Amino acid sequence: MITTLQTDANGVTTSSMHPQTTWIPDSYVLRIHVADDIVNQSVSKMLYESIEEGENIPVEYSRGRLSDKVYIKKVGNDILI
Repeated sequence: MITTLQTDANGVTTSSMHPQTTWIPDSYVLRIHVADDIVNQSVSKMLYESIEEGENIPVEYSRGRLSDKVYIKKVGNDILI
């Protein structure tokens, strides 16, 4: 709920409460084990639902130039970058 205040010409303040709707979009995240690292990667709903837990899938990835961070480029046939 959001409280709003309104003041009229006579200086009388009235408060009112209004509901606020917050929309949170669905998100689909795969935890991918790559080269002794675990990477959380957002994917499409279709890809997420097509993969079973523990399933081995082809993944293309690279490591950062200045860090050892893993960057996922492709999961299965879906190009992410």
